This record gives sequence, structure tokens and C-alpha cells, in this order.
Amino acid sequence: MIEGYEDRPWGCLIVNSATEMALRDKEVKEKTEEAFIQTEHLLADLVRKGQETGEFSCDYDAEVLGEILQNTLLGIRVLLRTSASKEKMHRIANFFLDLLNK
Repeated sequence: MIEGYEDRPWGCLIVNSATEMALRDKEVKEKTEEAFIQTEHLLADLVRKGQETGEFSCDYDAEVLGEILQNTLLGIRVLLRTSASKEKMHRIANFFLDLLNK
């Protein structure tokens, strides 16, 4: 996601819709919220499985880590549209990975 494709950042329809349309369009708001919640649940399930197999730390609740990971991914997607450096985004991503592996 950070590296993009041929030096162009990957776009995200859900993030773009949420940031540009959700405040003005009830249906877009509902659909983007639903997508965010589904993604959080998927990420929490993945974290939980990693905790069960010993791949991830059990220091933190899987649900909370799923929410934080979702927020981190959304933040990186937004930062991709700014002048933030790839190094900064890699630091953010690596910090989260460190949380998982503590």
C-alpha cells in the first residue's frame, strides 16, 4: 500500500467515499461505516488467530488491535494523498507490527 504501483499511490474507494461524501450522503455514510466495521472485525479475527498460534502478542485485546490496525491503515491511505514521506509511513506501519510482536 505504501509503495503504490509504478510510483502512484493505491486509491481506496471506501476511504475516498467516507472523506468526500459521507457527511452529505446518508447512504454513503451507512455503507462506509458498514465497510469499516466489517474490516475491523476481519482484522480482529486475524489478530486473534495470530494470538492463538503464538505469532502475535497477547498483551492487548484482539478487538482493540483490530480497531487500531484499521485506523492505522486508514491513516496511511490518507497520508498517501499528502506530502508525507514513505519513511514516515513505514515507521507508523512498523510501530504497529512491533505492537503485535511484543
